Amino acid sequence: MINAQTMNALMHHVQAGYRLFRAFATAGACCVGLLAIPVGAATVDDWLLQTQEATRGRAYTGTLVVSAGETLSVSKVWHVCDRTTQMERVDSLSGPARTTIRRNGDVITFVPDKKVAYTDQRESLGLLPTPWRSKGQSMDRLYRLRELGLQRVAGHDARVLELLPRDASRWGYRIWTESQTGIVIQLQTLDQRGVVLEQVAYSELQLNAPVSMQALAQQMANTDGYVLKPRTLKKNTWPAFVKSKPEAVLGFSALSCYQRTDADTPTQSIRAHCVFSDGLASVSVFVEPLRADAVPTPTQTVRGATHVVTQSLGSYWVSAMGEAPPETLLRLAKHLIVQP
Repeated sequence: MINAQTMNALMHHVQAGYRLFRAFATAGACCVGLLAIPVGAATVDDWLLQTQEATRGRAYTGTLVVSAGETLSVSKVWHVCDRTTQMERVDSLSGPARTTIRRNGDVITFVPDKKVAYTDQRESLGLLPTPWRSKGQSMDRLYRLRELGLQRVAGHDARVLELLPRDASRWGYRIWTESQTGIVIQLQTLDQRGVVLEQVAYSELQLNAPVSMQALAQQMANTDGYVLKPRTLKKNTWPAFVKSKPEAVLGFSALSCYQRTDADTPTQSIRAHCVFSDGLASVSVFVEPLRADAVPTPTQTVRGATHVVTQSLGSYWVSAMGEAPPETLLRLAKHLIVQP
């Protein structure tokens, strides 16, 4: 079963409060006016499709504050984007020191206290994953859009909107976008009653900042004094007990599926990892055979908008985590396993 170290790492990766915000904010950073709603935009599809159309690059720096339940974390962000490449550096200013630098899908995380650097490959979920675009599915059947007017955030004028769920299988979102550029500067995740589960917001933000892509690339490559530990994803290499092409369920479609190995725990590696998304929220499902000496104890953990559910399903141990209600996580986990 997934050990505590691996679970903590996964929880940090999934929840950190930043991933969904990043899907909005980095898209906006590459595109002028990307997330600004035009006058007369009446549908979620109208709003989201703009994120695919703008082209001009933008750079910014800022201090990002994540509030999730009783947890508060602060990070410094540097971001730059051109037509083909996004680069970003995120330094944690609270909790354990770590620096994460990303170039498109290539990621390295430096942990100074341990002198370890973890390398990884991650796909950007974006705002409209390929399955939705290719199948012609409308996001308006899952969410509805509501404009709320103008407010000030971090010294910037911002337009406020809500994306509200049409069923109980997903959360809703309240989003503040900088009025001139469309960059997301605040995001709240809402439950079905409209209660704020989690908030991600810039406390200060400098637009058009002098962020150098070359300097970030040099920092990413400078691993002197660090032990490199890769986390390997073998795409489309599947154990027989997991569906290789799971169909959509509850409006969530499989974006990417991997066989995953971890250099830290090669004998306890996660066997299969599948990422589902409804176009906004994402859920990761991990499946591995139960060890003979395992005593499976189901657990549920919540931190802000992110739930983690672990339990045995037949002879397999399943961990599902993401920005969705726990009932949705369990349904997706059961859906992934091949039934005998």
